[in-house]
Amino acid sequence: MTSPILGEFLGTMMLVLLGNGVVAGVLLKRSKAEGGGWPVIAAGWAFAVMAGVFTAIACGSNDAHLNPAVTLVFAVRSGHFAPVAPYLAAQLPGGILGAALVWLHYLPRWKETPDASAKLGCFSTSPAIRSLIPNPAQRRVRLGQPRTISYSVKAKFGLVEPNAPVEQVPAVGVAVAQSDAEHPRCH
Repeated sequence: MTSPILGEFLGTMMLVLLGNGVVAGVLLKRSKAEGGGWPVIAAGWAFAVMAGVFTAIACGSNDAHLNPAVTLVFAVRSGHFAPVAPYLAAQLPGGILGAALVWLHYLPRWKETPDASAKLGCFSTSPAIRSLIPNPAQRRVRLGQPRTISYSVKAKFGLVEPNAPVEQVPAVGVAVAQSDAEHPRCH
């Protein structure tokens, strides 16, 4: 039995299970991956995304959105809103189930880890340095302009102008530094 809804549910569950699972493995005390650092987390999340997409497709979702934000972007871009409600109704419980399975799998490790921020980091992100006023050095890196993946996604789907200044694009995503020579429009 396959269906797009089942695919979105199981794909999202697999994404969160493996993605948050690798973070828990690195951050929680007395786990085999403890202290593995960001390379382990990055590689784990890459495999989590791949496994989530493969699971979604194998279970019937050719779209494999796995994320309500992706579903909404595709709906806005295409003007086709019919799959939004069913996909969100599948993705949200899929993500919750994936997170619950991570919590259950690492159940003994939660007591062993005294650092509350490490526990929270298994399921969310927070700034390394909390500051209400951004650090001016973060706005421009010597080798490149900080950009976000979500900016690139928004530009690809026509939600922002490709040449818009990065500072004018509200976005949440993974920051990457790109060379000014590679992307002269970032100046």
